[in-house]
Amino acid sequence: MELLETCTSGNHNDVEEALAKNCDVEIKNEDRWTPLIVAASFTFDRDVEVLLHYGANIDARTPRGSSALNVATSKGYLEAARILLAASASIDIPGYDNYTPLLAAAFNGHLITVELLIQHKATIDLPAANGCTALGIACDHGENEIASMLLNAGVKVDYLGNHGWSPLCSALKGHEFIVNTKGYGGATALRIAAEHGNFEVVRMLVEAGALLNEPRDD
Repeated sequence: MELLETCTSGNHNDVEEALAKNCDVEIKNEDRWTPLIVAASFTFDRDVEVLLHYGANIDARTPRGSSALNVATSKGYLEAARILLAASASIDIPGYDNYTPLLAAAFNGHLITVELLIQHKATIDLPAANGCTALGIACDHGENEIASMLLNAGVKVDYLGNHGWSPLCSALKGHEFIVNTKGYGGATALRIAAEHGNFEVVRMLVEAGALLNEPRDD
């Protein structure tokens, strides 16, 4: 247990010393978390680097399905996420309730983490177990900047979740700003939906107060 204890202290020298004594880099604590997941959960970035150097399984998961990247992105620990992504962590690995790192970051409102994941080519339309996509989550939580970022990345506006709702339907639940947010190509969701012939989405957006003549940005 020496290695696990050092991973909660934030002293990377102690972590390296324990590993040099041939401690098992994959030893698990009582919650079945590996040292790498523990270090990521405490945002001990140097510990994460040392553990990876000694061959820690970057995609090891907790019993609830979370990897070190799932944990780091859900908490908004940007540097730990950067280190893990640079070491080729699985970017779309599904955690608890099929929440990918992107879904977890969107759910918790971590804008810069969402941006990092998009830059590293996270799949932006993957749904959680309940059918919600990152855009639906952002709309539902009123995370306007995240919604705008996802729209700029080309997220689908008409994906239907398990309940038959598109992400933009979530915007109709009290977050009207998102209805007129401009995304990819400087177009509003209304314009995107109309151009793709998604007339049911158009109807709902108009009823929610979408601006009918909002031009594209040049």
